[in-house]
Amino acid sequence: MHFPAVWFGTLRDHYLFLFGAAGSIALAAGFIGAWLGSFIGGRSAAKRALTDGTRNFVDQRQIDEISQALDVLTVEVERMTEGHRFIAKLLSDRSRDLVPPAREKKSEHITPH
Repeated sequence: MHFPAVWFGTLRDHYLFLFGAAGSIALAAGFIGAWLGSFIGGRSAAKRALTDGTRNFVDQRQIDEISQALDVLTVEVERMTEGHRFIAKLLSDRSRDLVPPAREKKSEHITPH
């Protein structure tokens, strides 16, 4: 049986082949380990997020209280805007009474511009 010189001896091709094979095996093992780690870590993180997320939800009583507070707030804002409209109407009526009507002046001069 005759083997090429790459398999026997200390040729540079021999080292290239050995280091290439060892590197390829290490790379494949690294990819597989990284994939498994990310898969398992992702599943556990998703489970943890689901269990933590369901504990932090508000109940219906809190939602009703927030809704009631929002209704009270909208009524108060409507009252304030109605008051502002009333004050604006009073001020506009008052300013009409204070300003005398303008008299029409007829000028004897007619300017062309």
